[in-house]
Amino acid sequence: MKLATSFISPRLPKDEHERLIKLLALHYVQPLPYPLAGAYFEELFASSVGGQRESRKLLFDVLRGPIGWSLKTLITDAAMPKTFEVVLQRCDILKDRGLSLESPIEVLGERLLQHLNDFCLRSARDQKVSDCRDGFLIRSRNERDFIFFQQRHRLYHSSEVTWQWSNEMKRSMMGHLNGELILRWYRSGTQLFGVYHTPAKHSAFHIDWERAGLDEAIELFARAGKMRVDDASPAGL
Repeated sequence: MKLATSFISPRLPKDEHERLIKLLALHYVQPLPYPLAGAYFEELFASSVGGQRESRKLLFDVLRGPIGWSLKTLITDAAMPKTFEVVLQRCDILKDRGLSLESPIEVLGERLLQHLNDFCLRSARDQKVSDCRDGFLIRSRNERDFIFFQQRHRLYHSSEVTWQWSNEMKRSMMGHLNGELILRWYRSGTQLFGVYHTPAKHSAFHIDWERAGLDEAIELFARAGKMRVDDASPAGL
């Protein structure tokens, strides 16, 4: 299966970007403080780009025709982190009895990449995606300053990536591309992390919000005709 490799802008088109900001603002002013994570962000993003959220546990969270986005959102203390790590997959490669901590690190690294790439290609096939993208929403600790960018989802060949152990205890493996750290696998937890770099042409924005009160929200939607309550309880109960 051939995946698109042409350049895409790190920024969403203007109308999609503006809708994403408005939907995020709506989330934060709601009177019930649900966290912005996982499926909830995926629903907001799907509405922003005119796509649909994928309910299956595959790589791409939001689909729009041949385009698929794998989305991540994270909170950071830094105003604009130059690099950050996010979990990609659980890769328990040592379940294979033919592998151990004493196996050549190149063999272990090749197995990690195979696991990662197979999941992408299988998801792309099942989800009918040829334009594979990653999307990242980075939020400040007070959730008022944001960065968003998208990029091509990248597959790596084992010949491109060099691996080394982080220390003599072999607690984690680090994968480098042209001397730059791109992957990190932790033996404890068997999780594979991607290491990403915030591009210069990202979208940065600020949302000034104040959470609405419950009574205020009830009154607003009642006046707008968005809700009606019919009390059918017997009198006196």
